[in-house]
Amino acid sequence: MSPWLAYLPVLMVAVFLNTADIYFMQSDRLPQLQRAPSYWLYMVGHALVGSGAAYLLYRKSGLEYSDWPVVTMVAALSGFSLLQSFSLKFGDKGIDARDLFDAWKRRVIEDVSQSNTSRKRERQMRIARQLTEKETRSPGRLDPAILQLAPSVQEDGEALLKKFAAGKYDSSLLKAQWIASVDLDFAESLAELP
Repeated sequence: MSPWLAYLPVLMVAVFLNTADIYFMQSDRLPQLQRAPSYWLYMVGHALVGSGAAYLLYRKSGLEYSDWPVVTMVAALSGFSLLQSFSLKFGDKGIDARDLFDAWKRRVIEDVSQSNTSRKRERQMRIARQLTEKETRSPGRLDPAILQLAPSVQEDGEALLKKFAAGKYDSSLLKAQWIASVDLDFAESLAELP
């Protein structure tokens, strides 16, 4: 086995563990982690720590490249746990890297959340425009959807329809935006109907 190939599983497991760690802290169903630059910096940091741990295991402990499964798990997990619990003391003074790591991780999560929110808003606007066009061509087409969705958000569907009709803005646009904001997947399925 090539020496460089022995490090590839370490990188893959380190990226997988840390991606899973970030992924499960997201509220979005399918977060676009790769859109946040801090995510990539976070992954590079963990990949370097995991690779460094693998290097030490191969070179200093005498493990062979054929022992790559053991090295992979130990290096990836030790890199993951080392960064989450590292603290260094010199006399009475100390550096608690956990605070730095937690701040770094929070930044990654905030960046990913911001990216996902922007993407979701863009999708809502696009679908609301499609629904507005359908409602404009065929007035009242979105009324059944509003009546169906209103109870799920503790609203009275009839009152909402009257409010949209009495408003000074385009009622077709208001209906479409309301549906897209309440249930985006349902709105998308409505927009796909002929």
